[in-house]
Amino acid sequence: GAVTVTDLRDGGTRLVTQSPDYNRLDGIAWTPWGTVIFAEETGGGLVYEVDPATGVVAPRPAVGLRSHEGLRFDAQGNLYGISERANGAVFKFVPDRRGDLSSGQLYALKVADASRTGAAVWVALDRAQSQVNSDQAATNAGASGWNRPEDVEIGRNQVLYVAVTSENLVLKIDLSGDEAFVTNYVHDVPGFNFPDNLALDAQGNLFITEDGDPPPGNDIWVARAGQGGAIERFASLADCAAEPTGIYFDNGAHILYVHVQHAGGPLSNDLTVAIRPRE
Repeated sequence: GAVTVTDLRDGGTRLVTQSPDYNRLDGIAWTPWGTVIFAEETGGGLVYEVDPATGVVAPRPAVGLRSHEGLRFDAQGNLYGISERANGAVFKFVPDRRGDLSSGQLYALKVADASRTGAAVWVALDRAQSQVNSDQAATNAGASGWNRPEDVEIGRNQVLYVAVTSENLVLKIDLSGDEAFVTNYVHDVPGFNFPDNLALDAQGNLFITEDGDPPPGNDIWVARAGQGGAIERFASLADCAAEPTGIYFDNGAHILYVHVQHAGGPLSNDLTVAIRPRE
């Protein structure tokens, strides 16, 4: 496994870190203090933190061992993530000291109602057990579970969005300290299947990629801000064997970058596509 960085000004790419110990790297995010975290999408997977300037890497087991993917920080430096499995929980990690992921308290979301919508609380997990198996720690604490949550995104006014792939569902979680409120934000939409990765633009519009089994192929959808979870198809891949993944906006939130993997056709080249507004 490896982490690379591409300079968008000249297109040059360089290696940041690589190790035979890295297993199925997936989730990645900037920290508020200028380092990068990346994680393993496998049972018992770790989160790592790397200084991109020096390449120095440190594992962060306090964040929890599980199958990671989406990772996002809130304004207070708390880290949100998921467990990509059947009955996977939504997690929040609060460092003991802001900017230090080596120790802290891991929580999992517990919704009061059996519908898994409505009022919810963050239940504290056993610290020692979380560093071995945070899935089991969440189960022991009575946390709520969803079928393969994959990506998370933090929006305005402390709103957390979670893509739940195997339920064709995107959650909206309003955050308020130790409490939360869960809504099924995008659901029951014809043609919308296996939501995977999420990205927010400057206007608060939520872009969602699909991770299904073609045909008919995978698309990118958008839920416009202020429209209550109504969505429309934004883009389709001409290559029906491929999957759009790892979407993110540039710092100005005007250019959407889309990674295309599992490409078909004679070349079978994975690639990154930039989608810009019309001039």
